[in-house]
Amino acid sequence: MKYEIEVDRTTTRTSWFNVEADTEDKAVSLAYEKAADHDYSQHAEGVAEYEVVNIKQENPYQDWVKKYQPIMDPDNPDKPKDFGYTGEEVAMAIRQGCLWSLCTEGDDYWISSGARWVNRMEYWICKIPYHGDTLTITY
Repeated sequence: MKYEIEVDRTTTRTSWFNVEADTEDKAVSLAYEKAADHDYSQHAEGVAEYEVVNIKQENPYQDWVKKYQPIMDPDNPDKPKDFGYTGEEVAMAIRQGCLWSLCTEGDDYWISSGARWVNRMEYWICKIPYHGDTLTITY
């Protein structure tokens, strides 16, 4: 998972550090290391004390929702609407680059741009098209 961690550094100022770690504790440790490395490289004087003031965990699914604006299910507004596997809406979305596939294998779920045949659970249609190589988002 990706984290943004704000560290208050008494020798200089408050700074944000982007780190990737399995747990929040590991992310904080990495942010402290980055703060110390930065202070050392800047020749900061004195012993620094560090305090975490803010932690933001990136949410790839929420970022995807904001960027591509999926059509939400009227009965469950927190989830994109399932458009089934066939029909004119699905065919049109494929041509426009607006179709996404919810896929699963075991306990893992992901959203992949375009039509998928293997491990597909649902098709979702977005208002904003995606063009380019295949994009996969952890769900």
